[in-house]
Amino acid sequence: RQTLASKVGDQTFYRMGEVIADTKGGAYFNDDTPGVYYVNAAGKVSLVAGKEVNTNGLMLSPDEKTVYSTNGKTIVAFGVQPDGATRNQGTFATLEGGANGDGMCIDSEGRLYVTAGDTGIQVFSREGKYLGSIPLPRSASSCAFSGPGKKVLYAKGAGMTGPDGKEYRTPA
Repeated sequence: RQTLASKVGDQTFYRMGEVIADTKGGAYFNDDTPGVYYVNAAGKVSLVAGKEVNTNGLMLSPDEKTVYSTNGKTIVAFGVQPDGATRNQGTFATLEGGANGDGMCIDSEGRLYVTAGDTGIQVFSREGKYLGSIPLPRSASSCAFSGPGKKVLYAKGAGMTGPDGKEYRTPA
């Protein structure tokens, strides 16, 4: 076990959210400092995006050429250079139904799955085209593929009660 980074410049990381590792020994992560960062295997930290991106979820494409980040009602994409640094930030997709994005995962075909509140999990093609939503009985904040061939989609559903003490469920 080794700590690659605990601060950027003179600012200590406060509370990390998502962490996505690459195959070069580095990782992309977000922190409440605020920002999205990349730390390489040698521990060098670089800023991917500052507070202009209101991030919560992060995902790396299977070919490791794109990093995706939620940004409220949009998903932004960053081109990844060979050293892990990013360039060419742009809007990848806009979530449907006024939803805000949270956690993300990606399938073997490069489709992006974004947890999006009461709208369920929204699915986008590699090109950012909205393909549809997977409805859920509860709002989900994260998702992942697992199982044989990574063909099973798991989502972490919120378990909560409203101010009236009744269990919260998403609208039918």
